[in-house]
Amino acid sequence: MRMLKIILKLAPFVIGLAHISNELETKKKKKFSVGRSLILLMALSALILVSTMINVRLHYNDAFTGKIDGCAVIFGAAVWKGDQPSNALNDRTQAAIDLYQNASVNCLVFSGGESKYGAHEVAVMERLALEAGVPESVMEYDYDGNNTLATILNLPKERAYVLVSNDFHMARIGLMAKRTGIEEFYLHAAPYEYGRYTKNLNYYWREVAGTLVVWFGL
Repeated sequence: MRMLKIILKLAPFVIGLAHISNELETKKKKKFSVGRSLILLMALSALILVSTMINVRLHYNDAFTGKIDGCAVIFGAAVWKGDQPSNALNDRTQAAIDLYQNASVNCLVFSGGESKYGAHEVAVMERLALEAGVPESVMEYDYDGNNTLATILNLPKERAYVLVSNDFHMARIGLMAKRTGIEEFYLHAAPYEYGRYTKNLNYYWREVAGTLVVWFGL
């Protein structure tokens, strides 16, 4: 009887310890579950980032060597003081002119926006093409190509295009073209006439970020 009384007195204490132990075990499991989820999320994020970095880099060698019944599209870039094309604008335009002169395309589309210093980006592209002997009759103009997406959205979807820009820009252009429904397009990375730009590394990371935004948001 005495033993029974002792057991009855200790029972609430034992039950309390069991309850506390159960709560601690549950918290451990929750912590483990949250920690594992965070690790998986970080691993997935790293995988997506690395894949995007590789994808952007793989497009550096994009070069169109065929022939289409369509236009080369030049994506606008900065105009410098004195209405001079920046190296990027010059490289892109010259690459498109070469495609036309090699009969790879039969027309040119100049797409750009207002410049900081004066002449419109499109006007500078047109001047370069005229100086190279390209007839005005094969030129088309998009004065509202204020950014990459705007240029692509302004293109009629049923035509064929060679999309011309710098190598670091190719991956994002290609992804946007697919997402917006252009039926036939090819990518062409402009050669560097005066060597790579001092901010090329910055442009690369900008394109990695921009490609991620397009991938998840467009």
